[in-house]
Amino acid sequence: MDNNNVTIQNCKGKVVRLPLNKFNLHSIENAFPGMQEIYYMDNKDKIPIMLNRENNSVVMPPSTSLDPSSGLFVVTDQDGLIEGFHPLTGFCDWTEWAQVIESKVISGAFLLRSTLAHLMDIGFMIVCGIQVENWTKFTLTNPNTTLEWGYLSSPATNIQPATREAMVSHKCGFTATGTSGTVSWLINGTDRRLVIAWSAPFNFDFYSNHLILGLTNKGYKKHNKTWFQTMYYGQEDETMIFERVKCRFTSNEVMIDDDLFEVTGTMDTNHKPEIKVIIKPKRWENLASKLKN
Repeated sequence: MDNNNVTIQNCKGKVVRLPLNKFNLHSIENAFPGMQEIYYMDNKDKIPIMLNRENNSVVMPPSTSLDPSSGLFVVTDQDGLIEGFHPLTGFCDWTEWAQVIESKVISGAFLLRSTLAHLMDIGFMIVCGIQVENWTKFTLTNPNTTLEWGYLSSPATNIQPATREAMVSHKCGFTATGTSGTVSWLINGTDRRLVIAWSAPFNFDFYSNHLILGLTNKGYKKHNKTWFQTMYYGQEDETMIFERVKCRFTSNEVMIDDDLFEVTGTMDTNHKPEIKVIIKPKRWENLASKLKN
């Protein structure tokens, strides 16, 4: 950015350069019809600030330099406005758009002609169904499952972008045991894995349902058969971050996040719990293309 011009861009990458003497609301609105908000980020501090607008002027906060050539200006306009999408950092907060996005997610092979509840209707007292929605542009590949207790009736499969898939486990027949284990997917192209651990016990007098969500750190791409012990009983280490929740009387949400992803999940409190997990991108550019329209 030079000292004679101001660079302004919108969420979709349109860039306009205005002379300093024409840096006013009228010129900005002509360049970006339907402008909603305008942000400023100083070249040095890199801290985004939403600016006020008064009498055809862009009002800089007292703590911010009044020289518009010393930073970057970004506007949100009608075409590029994404609620919860920060126009400067690119980070997303999906709270406002969760229902809209979720309605665009399609069912994969296991759920195409069925439901999770139907897949779980297999005649066992303890059955645990896990449904995963992939909001990212990355395919969840190379699924691996390690069971501590129980069997699989519907194994984990690859999960394409903008797709939901399911897997089902159940107790062993004629035994007073439940089902527990870990399942993980390689998040293709990111050198890390999404990990889900669960425990659906037989005896609720001494035990409770548990859900643990994890993300391996970058570079740790192999499934580990000892993850359940670590995630259920232990603490995070250099290979993975995780969060666990006990689902005894209420189905509390658990959330884990790193620099690229936010993963949320819930688990029912009964003997046939449904686990619902969503992996979401933190940045707009990593959202599945089918979910952007």
